[in-house]
Amino acid sequence: MNHRYFINIKDIENPQRDHLHLFVDESVNLLKCLVTSEDFLPWLWKNDERLRGLAKKTLTEDVYPASDELKEAIAKIPEDRLKHHGLVGSAARFKYAVLVKTSKSWRRSRGWWTVGAGFRSVLEAMDAILDSLIAATGTGAGGLIKEFKDAIMALVRIR
Repeated sequence: MNHRYFINIKDIENPQRDHLHLFVDESVNLLKCLVTSEDFLPWLWKNDERLRGLAKKTLTEDVYPASDELKEAIAKIPEDRLKHHGLVGSAARFKYAVLVKTSKSWRRSRGWWTVGAGFRSVLEAMDAILDSLIAATGTGAGGLIKEFKDAIMALVRIR
């Protein structure tokens, strides 16, 4: 299976509010694939189906609803706050470009150590946008998505 993420944001020249929905959807889709796909970083869940089951349950019961809540909150963020947090315009374009570059780079990695380090870069690049988005909402919406992603990153680090 060819796992490609964040390709829908790579050509956005002038990121605006509605592009944040796309970022949230693609981020959650990546997390979903990590948890549910049998061939995407399969070593992540090696010999621990119980942990994977907990991740699947959290994804379904918590991450998906948190994604909807975050997308609703995006509509309520004042325009100046979007700008101050680098979520629109050139600052957002740069963050998206870094995310796309790290995503492309890790897919070319070989060997579990290199793949793990490359994938951590993707998760860290997601943070540059996700942290700003959570702060801009002023409500903490999206915090659960970030925490789930951080838990996955901790697994990537030790596997």
